[in-house]
Amino acid sequence: MKKILPLFIVCLLVSVCHTTRAKNTELQNVDSGIDSVIVVGWFNKLDTLDYWIYDTQWVVDSNRTVQTANLSTNIRIEVTDSTAEGYTLQSTVVRTLCDTIPYSPSANAQTVITQRICSRIEGHTTYFETDEFGKITKFNKNKTKKQIKSLLKEGLKDIASDPEIAKISESGIDVEGIKKSIDIDKLADSYTENISILFRRHGTIYPTGETLEHKDGAPDDFDTDTYTYIEFDKEFGTYRILNQTTFSVPESITEAMYSIDGDGSYSDIDPGYSTTGIIELTYGSEYTPEGWPYNIIHKWSYIINYSGKIIDKHITLRYHSLKNNSPSPFRGYPVPAIY
Repeated sequence: MKKILPLFIVCLLVSVCHTTRAKNTELQNVDSGIDSVIVVGWFNKLDTLDYWIYDTQWVVDSNRTVQTANLSTNIRIEVTDSTAEGYTLQSTVVRTLCDTIPYSPSANAQTVITQRICSRIEGHTTYFETDEFGKITKFNKNKTKKQIKSLLKEGLKDIASDPEIAKISESGIDVEGIKKSIDIDKLADSYTENISILFRRHGTIYPTGETLEHKDGAPDDFDTDTYTYIEFDKEFGTYRILNQTTFSVPESITEAMYSIDGDGSYSDIDPGYSTTGIIELTYGSEYTPEGWPYNIIHKWSYIINYSGKIIDKHITLRYHSLKNNSPSPFRGYPVPAIY
């Protein structure tokens, strides 16, 4: 059976916004003594923070999960100016790493090639501005993406003269095929997305508590369950926000996708074959009292008829130097993780 097309999944998700309707909602209070939290950046000029961003992908096939990619990026966020109206910041790529996958020589070859290409963006700096809450107000994503793409393409050209890549090619692995399979656009989008994710909640207020909402879809559309959890920690001044949405794909759609992947008929489906589908979106974040995110998870997965993909982005703060604080490795607050 061929892999499910992500574009088709995205098109299906878009339809959810227009057809679902609420069925019931449950709310439980979180005993924090705070009714709501607002994500505000209390930033200062010369604040410096180092983040590691881990992008990992898995492919699921017949209940077997195989890791296919693991890219790590170290970025440094610096506040270059602080005024009553907002902040001026810059983000610099410090280092990029691609972890090897020991059970797949071909995947390892792709890892080495991707590492060589991505290393070209090390040292690149992006400039942007936020309002007084920390919400991004000025960020030229198109310009940044063009710059990143240009550097990645230079890295792609460098592959031709790389001795290690030459050895990989001599071993019989299709290096040219791997190069063509690397999506430069997606890598460039990922970098601009990283900056947006760090500040996406700033300037927003959330009521504390736990909410579970169910929406019934039309007969041939998704049922949706959305779980939201917001908590403020009085002792440390930290707060966490978690949103998780699960789409239950109706049998009519999963059967149609089986037909698309197969020969166009249902005659070869075993009587006990289960046509099931789950799409899950998870976005969680934890913040310091100053409004800097120190732990973010952004996960998207779809499993249709026991096959699909899991895409996981995890951002963690590893070092910070804030005004009136000594520079130090960030070890996190002693509060439960969000995932």
